[in-house]
Amino acid sequence: MNEMPKAIVAGASGRSATSNHPARGVRPVDRSDRDSRSKATWEDLAAELARWRAQGRTATFWWRDDDAVENTPALGRLLDLRNNLQVPLALAVVPAPAKRSLVDALGYTSATAVLQHGWSHRNHGLPGGTKIELGAGRPLWELPEEEMIRAAAAFKCAVVLSDPEERGRRAILNLGHTFAHALEAASGYALPHGDAVALGLLAALRLSGQPTDVVEEVLAPRPVALDPEAAWAALARDKKTRGGRPRLVLLDGPGEPRYGVELPEEEVRAALDGLIAR
Repeated sequence: MNEMPKAIVAGASGRSATSNHPARGVRPVDRSDRDSRSKATWEDLAAELARWRAQGRTATFWWRDDDAVENTPALGRLLDLRNNLQVPLALAVVPAPAKRSLVDALGYTSATAVLQHGWSHRNHGLPGGTKIELGAGRPLWELPEEEMIRAAAAFKCAVVLSDPEERGRRAILNLGHTFAHALEAASGYALPHGDAVALGLLAALRLSGQPTDVVEEVLAPRPVALDPEAAWAALARDKKTRGGRPRLVLLDGPGEPRYGVELPEEEVRAALDGLIAR
């Protein structure tokens, strides 16, 4: 008898079928008993779902950690359960290695919701840190251009999704931008945004005490000729300034940004002046 894959069956309340509110007549499973849970069968699942349906309850599925990429016998059995018992299904899918057989198996129906699980399910976290595909630990600038752009965009999307109202961590995306916006404004917006950000990154790295060689080699920023006083006045008007003091994003190390940093005015001004041609 085939054992069922790891799955959670949850009701509309979001509670597990093995929580404190199972279908009537069903003994809650002791979650500490991993052996008993691992021996649950497809017949057990079908019987449980039948009890739910008899009571007018609808279950939703989350297929945990299996990361569907192709049609398999196990997936086929799960889809059969969905069709026979008319329960909705949410399936985690890894897009990059996904095969046509998966598309054909799922069909174009609202009964199955596809939940994108990353892109290629590869770990790009920092060594010894949390495993994460959208992490910033890898040297993106060493990737082929298309992959570099995709990886950078994915990282930015992950940050925005984690802080949609910009109340905290999303501020890390402003790395180098406080200086960049000041330079743009002082140039009358003749300075292209990309060039301004490249210069701003230089200033942020210098204030962080971090190497600047990658920015200098890849982006090749050059000091820009403009009025230093105009640039300083523009920096003081930055939206992140509090009480007349700019709040910066700095780096403690690769992939380790720190935001809301306040430094002495003379240090910030010296960093800004270092971006301006004399």
